[in-house]
Amino acid sequence: MRVMFIEYGMGLDLHGQNATVAAERVDAEQVKQVFPYGQVTVQIVPGGMLCASGIVLPEHGDSKDLVIIVNAAVEVGY
Repeated sequence: MRVMFIEYGMGLDLHGQNATVAAERVDAEQVKQVFPYGQVTVQIVPGGMLCASGIVLPEHGDSKDLVIIVNAAVEVGY
């Protein structure tokens, strides 16, 4: 495949420490629909990043002061 370009994105869960919530913010199907041509490949692999938020808000589902970050990369080519 000849890659035309690669698009990057990310999703965060600031409260609740839920990786699924963070990942849902990166909508691969929506990204695919933007490109009416070419071959769009989405590969999901485990990983991500945790960092401290500096605050715990139990009323928002926090159990720790962590932010979960997921990353996405979409290749478009032909």
